[in-house]
Amino acid sequence: MKMKVFLTLILLFGCHWISAQVKIGTNPQNIDPASLLELESTDRVLVISRVSTAQMNAIAPYAGALVYNNDEACIFYYDGQQWLNLCENLDLNLTADPLVNEFSTIVLTENGDNTHIEVSEIRSENIVDFSISGIDIQNNSIDGEKLAPNSVGSEELQDNTITDSEIDYNLVTLNDFINDAGYLVAGDLISGDAGNDLSPGTDNGVYFNAESLENAIQANSDAIAADGDTNPANEFQILAL
Repeated sequence: MKMKVFLTLILLFGCHWISAQVKIGTNPQNIDPASLLELESTDRVLVISRVSTAQMNAIAPYAGALVYNNDEACIFYYDGQQWLNLCENLDLNLTADPLVNEFSTIVLTENGDNTHIEVSEIRSENIVDFSISGIDIQNNSIDGEKLAPNSVGSEELQDNTITDSEIDYNLVTLNDFINDAGYLVAGDLISGDAGNDLSPGTDNGVYFNAESLENAIQANSDAIAADGDTNPANEFQILAL
């Protein structure tokens, strides 16, 4: 009688343990309510069944079963009909073909079993307007060799960004400036009237021509000397230039 009671108690406790949650490892008293089996450790791991390909193919378990295939050095899972290699069936199809941008910004290079993803060419079309500001560019990272001709105009320059320290005056000449409407030109400075003393130079500049004045002074001196008197009243004459 006592033996029957003892066996009954064992069965009752055993059934309760079978239906309970199981926590193995650190802090077994703390288990998540949703966990059926929970492992916790910082120095031990879960090792699933390790089998060969032949041994694996001889097993037909429920869908979702896992084994570690020693021959393939990878984990396989059973989808209900066949074993699938997790290393080859992650549904990752890589392509460098762009969808949003016109040009691709990455390049994919196959090297054995590895696929290398590297930055390719970043063109202006790939950069969203106003997405790069001064704080995004490292100091001295862009020099003259990195800028295409005519790529930077007045619209791309912030006010007061260019001062005397940025200008090499040995490379700047008058030919670098456009004579827009509103500026003085040679036609505004030189009159077509007779006796004009301002003349255009060979470099399109304007210079003062003193030849007519010098000739007038000399003619006046000659006239004074020619009258032969010493009367101060007529010792100076004003000649028309």
